[in-house]
Amino acid sequence: PARRGVTRAVFERFTERAVKAVVHSQKEARGLGEGAVAPRHLLLGLVAEDRSAGGFLSSGITVERAREECRGLIGAAAAQKAGGLDTDVPFDGGCRRVFEVAVELSRNMGCSFISPEHLAIALFTLDDPTTNNLLRSLGADPSQLASVAVTRLHEELAKDGRDLAGASSLKVPEKAPAGAGAGRSAFSKSLSKKKDKGALDQFCLDLTTQASGGFIDPIIGREEEIERVVQIICRRTKNNPILLGEAGVGKTAIAEGLALRIANGDVPIFLVAKRIMSLDIGLLIAGAKERGELESRITSLIREVREAGDVILFIDEVHNLVGSGTAGKGKGAGLDISNLLKPPLARGELQCIAATTLDEHRMHFEKDKALNRRFQPVFVDEPSQEDAVKILLGLRENYETYHKCKFTLEAINAAVYLSARYIPDRQLPDKAIDLIDEAGSRARIESYQKKKEGQSSVLLKEPDEYWQEIKAVQAMHEVVLSNKMKYSPNENKQQNASVNTEGPHQDKAESTIEE
Repeated sequence: PARRGVTRAVFERFTERAVKAVVHSQKEARGLGEGAVAPRHLLLGLVAEDRSAGGFLSSGITVERAREECRGLIGAAAAQKAGGLDTDVPFDGGCRRVFEVAVELSRNMGCSFISPEHLAIALFTLDDPTTNNLLRSLGADPSQLASVAVTRLHEELAKDGRDLAGASSLKVPEKAPAGAGAGRSAFSKSLSKKKDKGALDQFCLDLTTQASGGFIDPIIGREEEIERVVQIICRRTKNNPILLGEAGVGKTAIAEGLALRIANGDVPIFLVAKRIMSLDIGLLIAGAKERGELESRITSLIREVREAGDVILFIDEVHNLVGSGTAGKGKGAGLDISNLLKPPLARGELQCIAATTLDEHRMHFEKDKALNRRFQPVFVDEPSQEDAVKILLGLRENYETYHKCKFTLEAINAAVYLSARYIPDRQLPDKAIDLIDEAGSRARIESYQKKKEGQSSVLLKEPDEYWQEIKAVQAMHEVVLSNKMKYSPNENKQQNASVNTEGPHQDKAESTIEE
């Protein structure tokens, strides 16, 4: 239901041609036997929609050719169409990101609609490896295709007597500097030149984008805390949650879990367009020697968040902004960063998810009554040993892939039990994860050393030479054995009987002893 809500919200400004292109992309995804619409399927849908004589954006590319190249690229044979409607196929994170860029692009151009050309330009701007390979196999230049798309938008608006706003900032290089990838990069840079210089991009990391790209580990066992955070965010006022818990219990993981939910569309409709941006406080303060310089950075950050309208700041170790987060000489002589955040927090222009420990919250936040009442606490307790085992089981595949080894259930149980018993000054699941990571690192090193030793013991001689040495050792053994059999008759019978001999030699030894 959430995904369908996302689709309806995005489709409000889509033209009929753009809707057809998206429907075609869903059909292509289902025809290839895939469960979600990816950017490559959207490219197929755009090609299928463009029925002009010159092919897709006058490139000569046909949907049949593009479909065959896509099949060969992903290694999928023609799959039978699964049951259900084509419109039931959901969109993955990359495809939704294309829609977001297309909406932003349309707004920057001054358009009141989103056409297939907007989708095409957004698709060429984003760096999707499979789509890039597909375009390369088709011999297409993304920069040239984007240029044709911009020209078509000019022509379409000219028919209505309108001009394309921001055209000068959206010009595409006539010739790619060095191949398709370079052309796409140049166009992407020219498209978001101003954005790249912003405080958000400079001091923050987009956790939602990280989640869409698969760079965030799955979050296990924190559903209740994430639901509480979502509930607070959806409030009208005082909608800023603060995560309180000891170091290592997984406060940051809750913010990442919310980013994962947004990337997967598993949130209420009014949160689907939100982005979780993690603020790096150290980077924000670093190099700001003067008071005015730090003020400028913070005010720029607040202004960009207010203008974006879809950003939720995640501030880890937020106590650094209060009291200790000052720029100046002497205690209380500098600028307290939190004083710059209070007004926009009170007006609802800035929305934050903060995180700190209980001790730091008691020392800094509780003393600042004005700041404290703008945040709603969410207590993050240490998980039980049973829950910690579930968390490690959920993370097991990621660590097995990285360390190239297998973690048994016994190893995971031991990591949780031993860390809980012998590392009392730290919290689960962090200390158990550290044990698993440490064990995986050691196992990988030992495996490498054994492999290296095995490689160093490769045969350095010819097989015949080794065979001659083996025969020589056998001959020496027979001589020694023969001498022992002929030894003094006074030798202990038990010692003679213990000599390992064969048929004729054994008879001779027995007769010698009897004599």
